[in-house]
Amino acid sequence: MPLTAAGQGHRHYSVRVELLFTILMVLCCVAIAWFSVYVVYRLLQDHR
Repeated sequence: MPLTAAGQGHRHYSVRVELLFTILMVLCCVAIAWFSVYVVYRLLQDHR
C-alpha cells in the first residue's frame, strides 16, 4: 500500500507527539525520584 503525503505527515506528527510525551514522562520520573529522596532525607534529618 503506497504512502500518501498525508500519511507521511501523520507519521511525522505522531513521532513528534511520542517524543514529547516520552520527554514529559522522563521529567516526571526524575521529579518523583528527586522528591522521594528529599522526603527520606528530611525524615532522617528530623530523627536526629
